[in-house]
Amino acid sequence: MVKRLELITILSKYEKIAIDDLVLLLKLDKKRIWYELSEINELLNFIKISPLRMKSNHIYISNNFRKNVDLIVQELNENYSFIPKDIRPHFILLYLFLEEPPVSVTHLKQMLKVSRNTVLNEIKILRKTLIDKNLDIIYSRERGYEVIGPEISIRSILEISVNELFSTDSGQIYFKKFLEKFNMQPSIEDLVVTTNGLFTEYEVELVAERYEEFIYLFVIRLNSDLPAIKLEKNVIEEFRGIPLRKLAEDLCKTYEIYDDHNITYVLILLLASLQGNTDMTTDDELYKMTKEIVENLNRLTLGTYSMYLNKDLNETLFKHLVPAYYRLKFNIPLTNPYTERIKYEYLELFDLVKRSLKPLEHAVDKSIPDSEVAYFTVHFGGYIRRYEYERNMKAVAVCPHGISSSLLLKSQLKNIFPDLNIVGIYNSKDLLKEDTIDYDMVFSTIPILTEKPTFVMKPIMNWMEREVLIKQVKEKFDLKTIHKSPRFSEILQIIERHTIIEDRNSLYQDLGNLLYKYEGGIPLEELLNRSLMQITDEKMSWEEAIEFAAKPLLNQNYIQESYVEAMINNVKEIGSYIVIAPKVAIPHARPEDGTNKLGISFLKLEHPVQFDLEDSDKDVQIIFVLSSVDNSSHLRALQELSNLLEDQKNIDEMIEIHDLDTMLDYILNKSKGVNVE
Repeated sequence: MVKRLELITILSKYEKIAIDDLVLLLKLDKKRIWYELSEINELLNFIKISPLRMKSNHIYISNNFRKNVDLIVQELNENYSFIPKDIRPHFILLYLFLEEPPVSVTHLKQMLKVSRNTVLNEIKILRKTLIDKNLDIIYSRERGYEVIGPEISIRSILEISVNELFSTDSGQIYFKKFLEKFNMQPSIEDLVVTTNGLFTEYEVELVAERYEEFIYLFVIRLNSDLPAIKLEKNVIEEFRGIPLRKLAEDLCKTYEIYDDHNITYVLILLLASLQGNTDMTTDDELYKMTKEIVENLNRLTLGTYSMYLNKDLNETLFKHLVPAYYRLKFNIPLTNPYTERIKYEYLELFDLVKRSLKPLEHAVDKSIPDSEVAYFTVHFGGYIRRYEYERNMKAVAVCPHGISSSLLLKSQLKNIFPDLNIVGIYNSKDLLKEDTIDYDMVFSTIPILTEKPTFVMKPIMNWMEREVLIKQVKEKFDLKTIHKSPRFSEILQIIERHTIIEDRNSLYQDLGNLLYKYEGGIPLEELLNRSLMQITDEKMSWEEAIEFAAKPLLNQNYIQESYVEAMINNVKEIGSYIVIAPKVAIPHARPEDGTNKLGISFLKLEHPVQFDLEDSDKDVQIIFVLSSVDNSSHLRALQELSNLLEDQKNIDEMIEIHDLDTMLDYILNKSKGVNVE
């Protein structure tokens, strides 16, 4: 059932797709896909929607299908309403919150369409998970089953359930169908009309997913017997002066809610969902924090973001930081379905971004969860890949997922299709109303029907999805693509000509992992070797130290003389910013200053060098010279160096090593987190 839903969702994004691509995306064999397609066609014939056409190993999808995908999914659910096991706990909780007591096993059995024993087992498992939040499910004859515990914990578990259900397409479908059983007043539709009117009046926009969650949380609270919200008095006072409070008051007043606790809670939910409008908060500390985070990351990436240290980067990051700050401060959950993929594909940048977020961590007094770090990584990733090319074809991007996702969507397209001119990023409503822009194609994160060829993609794509997108675009447009290695599909065709493939899925995975192994950059162990390392007991100035440290790179044609001059001039103009840790400097310059290839050299000085006469903290004995060719290929090595240099003990021990072989082993092991005796 879930795979069929996933297949319908994928089909709704394309006009035509190859069976081989569906095998790649769904990780199913061809026989199973043909079966699912035939079942879907039976359903389409029943509800009188144009069936899928199969020709030459391709599936052709009509506009009629894509326009009516919601109806297709609804009909599918009418015939198969069994709730998957992994999301049952959320529906048990929601049912207990919304159903009039007493709630019995029979009620839950009918709702889940499972046996009595299954219900009892699900409750037993759920009770164990609720213990950490000081919650429990109890039973009495008078009230049946009910959730008991602190109001703040009940509020939190409701937010978590709604957030997790909205994090997947199938979860949303089951959730919306489930709520149809309750006579909601106001209805979801009425609340959408009310909020849209207020948002237009106050010129406020919420991130699309967060907006839907807000609507459903609001309706559930209005229609349930949940404990009254209780906030600390200082929290209520803190939010009185925020401009967005007037909107929250007007919305609550519409539904006869007048107490400060509920109004402030609604305000917090709005702030945690904001997209764009920075006028709705006046917190100077958040502006200051934005600048600190950008400067931290620029330092950790050795100036990668120097060209973006401007109003644009600070403003876009601030717009992302504001809702993240309120989510973290008030424990509003965020399920990021792309977290693991971002960590896998942007591992080095993810780690560096996490380190740069220390100001936010201190402000909310808790560690930043990976789901939030992933969105910040997406944000900075959108800038780090801003290459400039001569572009011909014009495209627009549609992304309702927020600023960070929009930036990364745009950067991925620029990186894959260098000749493409992205003329703007829109939400679906604005694009359909826009009639003054000239464009040839549309890239969207949601299915959308336009007059121009439209390609649906995810804000974060893995190599399989990238291959499918390239193939789809090249069928309609002659666009040049960037590939660091041979195309996956080309290699696969050669293998198929010369051998029998017994396990296609495993071959896809292994080939993909190999071809895209170095997308995040080259590891330190492949850059640093003994021929690029030196130890000296000569006394020298900081200029001489940079020249001496760079000599192996110069001699082996990694860099040109102009690169050495640029590194020295940078320190003279900007200061000793290259001293990134006590006793450690990493001088570097821009690729255009004279880089031939990516590399790192090392120098240990027995006598400290002063990079700043007025600051003894700038005395240096360890120098790594970085020769970078672009904004990203060195990030993995930098992340590994950060592992080594964040512990002062490691630096002190390096200073005590006087043998190059021992030094190389120490650096490579410690950079990987391996203990060295």
